[in-house]
Amino acid sequence: MDIKQIIIIAFLLIIHIKGQAQNIDYDFPIKPGTDAWKSLKSSQEMIDVCQIPTDILKNLSTASLSKLCLDYPLLGDMLYSNNLQEGFDIVSSKFNGFQELFKRKNAGSELLKLYNNFNISSFEKNKGKEIKNVFLDIMS
Repeated sequence: MDIKQIIIIAFLLIIHIKGQAQNIDYDFPIKPGTDAWKSLKSSQEMIDVCQIPTDILKNLSTASLSKLCLDYPLLGDMLYSNNLQEGFDIVSSKFNGFQELFKRKNAGSELLKLYNNFNISSFEKNKGKEIKNVFLDIMS
C-alpha cells in the first residue's frame, strides 16, 4: 500500500472531525454562506479562492495542513461522483492542500492523531449538521 492510499484511508476515517482554528496558521478567507462566497460566479472561482497561498502552504505544519484539508470548503463535492474514491481523487486534484499533504512523510501519522482525538459525543450531538457527518452516515 503506498502513502497516497494510506492517506486516503486515514482521511476517509476522520473526515467527520472538524478542524477549527486551533493550531492552524491559516484559515480560508472566503467560506460558503458568506456574501463573498455568494458573489463567486463559477465553481472554478470557488476552487481558486480556496487555494492556500504557496508561501503559507510550504510553511504549515503537517498537523495544521491536515486540519485545513478536513475544513476544505469544497470537500463535500466528493459525494457528487460515481464513487467515493473517484470523488476524493477529483477533489484532491483540485486543492493544493491535499497535493501538499500527499508529499508529507508524516501525513498518515498526523491524520491518525486527529482520528484518535475524535470525540464521539460531539459527533452524535452535531449529527446531520455537517457534510462530514452525512458522509459518515453513508459509509456506515
